[in-house]
Amino acid sequence: MLVHMHVWGRLDDDDDWPRVLNAAFDDFVQWRKIHKVQCSQKRFTYKTVNRKDYGHFLNAKGYNARVLSEWLLAKIVEIRANPGNLILDERFDLTESTMRGVNRYFGLTERASRKLTLEQSQQIEEAGKAYLVGYRSLNYMSTRSGILAWVLVPKWHAFAHVLADYVRLL
Repeated sequence: MLVHMHVWGRLDDDDDWPRVLNAAFDDFVQWRKIHKVQCSQKRFTYKTVNRKDYGHFLNAKGYNARVLSEWLLAKIVEIRANPGNLILDERFDLTESTMRGVNRYFGLTERASRKLTLEQSQQIEEAGKAYLVGYRSLNYMSTRSGILAWVLVPKWHAFAHVLADYVRLL
């Protein structure tokens, strides 16, 4: 969404992808420096942000995905505070709340001890559900708009079952 909002420059055709993705990665590196966050994320390429079957789909693993998620939320918050000429479409608010949900989920699980209290389990479940509901809604909005993005993949189905177990297994 941020790429298509031209946050890092215009994307008029496929030849623009390298320039735009380099600008986005440079922005990510600058954010990491300001916040003193280390990670091993490689430079973005067309293949790391697009998949034939999934469309727009940022591919990252583990800790790098966590850091990217924090950066993307920070970027969304920054744009909301100062949109300039950017047009915030109907997906913007939902993307922000979805990113808040997943970042809250990660934060709660990272800070939790091995044995969760009922309150911790409920908070983790609530944050995870906020993420899943937002993701599913973004999938619907994207599909309705003819955009292949926010694709529901088997990982999300498994994630829903894990969330249900947070409270059920206590």
